[in-house]
Amino acid sequence: MNYFRVISAILLIILLETILFGCNNSSELNGESLKTQNHINKTVSSNIKFSIISTIYDSETFTKISGASIKINDSITIYADSKGMFQIKDFNIQENTQLKLEISSPYYNTQTFFINPENNIEIHSEFLISPEKTDLIGKITLNLIAVECQINIDNQTVNTRKDGSFKLKDINCGEKLITISRNNRIYVEKNFLITKNTDFLELELSSLTYQNDFTVKNIVTDEQDNPLSQIIVYSEDSKWVTDKNGIFSFQVIDDNLKNKKITLVDPTKKYLDKIENITFSVNNNINIIKLKKIISEKDNSKISGMVFSNSKKIHNSLEIEFKNTNIVKKTNTHDDGWFDIDLEEGEYTLTIKDPLDIFKTHTQKLNVNEDSEYISVKLYTKK
Repeated sequence: MNYFRVISAILLIILLETILFGCNNSSELNGESLKTQNHINKTVSSNIKFSIISTIYDSETFTKISGASIKINDSITIYADSKGMFQIKDFNIQENTQLKLEISSPYYNTQTFFINPENNIEIHSEFLISPEKTDLIGKITLNLIAVECQINIDNQTVNTRKDGSFKLKDINCGEKLITISRNNRIYVEKNFLITKNTDFLELELSSLTYQNDFTVKNIVTDEQDNPLSQIIVYSEDSKWVTDKNGIFSFQVIDDNLKNKKITLVDPTKKYLDKIENITFSVNNNINIIKLKKIISEKDNSKISGMVFSNSKKIHNSLEIEFKNTNIVKKTNTHDDGWFDIDLEEGEYTLTIKDPLDIFKTHTQKLNVNEDSEYISVKLYTKK
């Protein structure tokens, strides 16, 4: 009986040790499994996924910048749309790593931004980039003559110096609207491309389009309304030469300008120089200017003539007329039909009329030159 009890006690002890050993092994296994699972979880969570929706703005004007390039982590490049927006969807990156964005656009400084993304989020942001700047030096002329006026670019306004020069500092690069005004009146507005390499800008106003301007047309003629070409015309700030129709024109760009003092010079010296003060307006913009021909003694020829008839005696009241496009000269016959007259060289129409109505009217073409001294004309009586 005692032997049976001893055996039972030994078996009980063995059973208890087996149970305790099994529990210890189970705990160790579960611990190792947990460590492995934790490592797996950590490996999976080392990469994160996120999205970005953003807009790019000018840092000064806050206008949207279309077409800007965005380089992501020095590898991938995307571009902003026409509204300055760009998107990055479901982008993968290692946890605790910054996202690098390098944004650039023509006439803007390239700028770099860093973002600390979080897993499974959508980032909405705005990026401001600053424009490139330059100092601008220039000159304004009108028909190559310096002009004093005001010039405005990017809301900076300066007055030109007497030599037409100007300087503007820290002008934003890009296509800019340049406004030129005078006496508080805008008369030129034009877009120009300004870059860092634009170190000098010369504006010739005669080649630009004016606002509300008008053209004054001037016609130079002789005293018989024949147009005179190649006449040189000067004003205080300009010079012109008349064309084959005797015309020179200029544009008026200043509402306060109502007249202009000009000097006309004939380089051939056939016509007298003339100083004229011409007036004009929008509704009255055509002027006719007449020049007087210079008459010298060597240009005149003294002509003597005889009018005769075989049937009747010539009386002293015949009317003699020499006429061309420039002049008309008249005289009368003396006793026995003689006459004398001074004429410039040129082509004439000679007409002889009898106020007593005895002789028929006589007409002929006549060329007067330095060799012309005497002419004779035969008249016929009326039947």
